[in-house]
Amino acid sequence: MIKKIWMSAVAAGLFVLAAGCASEFSRLQKQADLGDQNSQAELGMSYVIGGITPVNYGMATAWLKLSAQLSN
Repeated sequence: MIKKIWMSAVAAGLFVLAAGCASEFSRLQKQADLGDQNSQAELGMSYVIGGITPVNYGMATAWLKLSAQLSN
């Protein structure tokens, strides 16, 4: 019984974590699309390390290059 309750709690926690990641990704994507350099860099790095996005070096390169073009 305890194992079943624990597994339910873990599943619920992962769902909340996934929902939080989705909202963080959405926020970053919107800001990056609007030209925010910091959001572009953060989004690029998230594609490098994973977490709120899957690892995708092509997307990472694109966002990091765009961010770098905006820096002085």
